[in-house]
Parts: sequence; structure tokens; C-alpha cells
Amino acid sequence: MSPQVVDLPEKSACAYDGSMTGQTIYAYTGGNPISRSDPMGLTTVVVVNLNGPTWDNHVGLFVGNTSTPGLRNNMVYDPGGSYVYNGHPSGENYVYEGQDANYADYVAFERRDGPNVKTYRFDTTKEEEAQIIQNATNYDGAAPLYCAKSVRNVLNGVGRFGKLGTGWLTPSSLADLISKIPRK
Repeated sequence: MSPQVVDLPEKSACAYDGSMTGQTIYAYTGGNPISRSDPMGLTTVVVVNLNGPTWDNHVGLFVGNTSTPGLRNNMVYDPGGSYVYNGHPSGENYVYEGQDANYADYVAFERRDGPNVKTYRFDTTKEEEAQIIQNATNYDGAAPLYCAKSVRNVLNGVGRFGKLGTGWLTPSSLADLISKIPRK
């Protein structure tokens, strides 16, 4: 397939709702679907730090609105990790919520180990996000070297994540599993 540049009419049928109101179907991203910003917060991001020398390094999870820190429904799950936001250690079971759940800060924290940090972003429903948050909150934390297993278990059975298996796995093997899941 070769890319082409084409001129579209000002109000392309693929960008507007077709009702002649002129309202864009990309309103949920502020009219800019490239930004991937979802003001409703319907996003789940698996953050995989692959900077470790032999066993990779770490896996964490963000649920909520990546553009607006501090929203009540935002959550960072950092199982077995050492992330601290604004001097606040994690809540119970390595869960950070609300003002302590900052996506950009969490990714920057993981990148302190090096540039090889991958993020896998998935559109999720409010119900799926609520289930993931509940799973993380109820999960019994994680010992070192079990972060990938913990994240996998929190996602297991929720929406598009389906059945991700059982047993121990590394951050890179979880990244391989996650990369095969459709993003939308």
C-alpha cells in the first residue's frame, strides 16, 4: 500500500457526524484524533520498562485520563515497584489514585532507568476501568519479580484483555502478549 495525499472537502463525511450540524465525530478528542486525548478518561495503558540487564525491569499500569492528572478516577498500579508521587508512597497494594495517579510522571519515573519504556494504550469502557481498578485494589500486592504476573492478573478477563494465561512471566513476555491485543 503506498501513501497518498488527497484533498478532502472541508467537511469530510469521515470526520463529521453527517447530520449537517457540522459537529465532528472526534469531539471526544477535542476535534483532534491525532492527540489521542480522551477527556472522559477511557484509557488503560500498560507501561513496560525494558531497561533491565537480564530480566527486563518492570511493568505497571495506568487507568484513566492521560492528559489530566489528579482526576478522581485516575489510577496508577505499580506492583512491587518503588514509585512515589509528590512524596506520597502508594496506597494499599501499590495503588495510587486521584491526585497521586499522574500518567506523565509515572512514565518519566520508569524512563529514569533508560529510554526503552514501551506504553500499550487501550480504549476501555467505564465499566472495564472500574473492574480493573477494583482488581488492582483487591489484589494482594506483588513481590519483586512478580510485577508482570500481577498486572496480567489484574487485566485478566476484563474486556479485550480476555484470558492472558497463568503462571510467572517477564515484562517482555507480557509485552508480547499485550502487543497482540487489538487497541480499539
